[in-house]
This record gives sequence, structure tokens and C-alpha cells, in this order.
Amino acid sequence: MRTWQYVAIGAAIVALLAFVISNNRDEGSEVAGRGDDTSQDTAAGALDNTLYTLNPQASIELLLEQSTLPPEVVPALTAAQDAYVQASTLPPDQAVPQLQSSVDQLTQAADQVEAMAQDASNQVAADNLRRLSKSILVVRDRVQDDLDQLKETGTPVAMRGNERIAA
Repeated sequence: MRTWQYVAIGAAIVALLAFVISNNRDEGSEVAGRGDDTSQDTAAGALDNTLYTLNPQASIELLLEQSTLPPEVVPALTAAQDAYVQASTLPPDQAVPQLQSSVDQLTQAADQVEAMAQDASNQVAADNLRRLSKSILVVRDRVQDDLDQLKETGTPVAMRGNERIAA
């Protein structure tokens, strides 16, 4: 080999080492960035659709089984579930305050989880808590829909059926 070939190989090795050491960065941005990973968003969307389709009592039960559920939120979710169950056995005029109580408890739980997400120590925990807060709000919206329908039609929740058919 000639001297200029050794110089060219040496320069290539130095350039390769500089590229590896710089961690594939160019002015703070990735040179070869990866695409967005939407698998968690897709799974969260499927869970939210399921939570909205189910009876709120069953939906809250699913939330209580979440591994990311902070223990501080369990009492609010349990109170919301109990209020919803009681509302389903009461006449319409007495069920309205129970359903409103359930909506309030679910809103409180979602706000509490969102506050925990803001105080989370790492991004993964914060993202998990935000997804959980969104799921709680989905259940709250489902209970709010039941409350609105009860106010509009006067039909008790238990009589019109608690399960929705997925469209």
C-alpha cells in the first residue's frame, strides 16, 4: 500500500471515532432520528374505548386493577363506584345527586393523578399517570352521560341498561 492510502484509512478511522463519540448528534438534534412510537397511544386509546363502552362500575374496577394506580386515588375511585351503584338502585330524583357525586369523585381522582404526573420523578412515570388521568376522565364522561340522560328523560340508569353496545 502506498502512503496516501494509509493516510486515507487513518482519516476514515478518526472520522468514524469522532462520529461515535459525538453520539450521532448535530447541534443538539439527532442526525438519524427514529419515528414516533405510537404503540402506547394506540393501546391507551383501545383501553379508553373499552372503558367508555362498559358499565361505569366495571370500568372503575378495571381502573382499580391498573398497575400504575397510586394508592392515594383508590378511595376516590371506590367512592365514585359506590355512588354509581347506589344511583342505579334509586328512583330518578334520588339518583341524580348520587350520579353527581360519582362525577365529582372521578373528577377529583383525575385531578389528583394529573398533579402526581406533574410531580413525577421521571418522564415514563409522568406519561403513565397522564394516561391514567385521561382514562379516569373517560369514565367520568360516561357517568356524566348517564346523569344527563337521567335528567333529560327521567329514566333510571338501571332500567335503561348499563351496558352499551360497541358501534
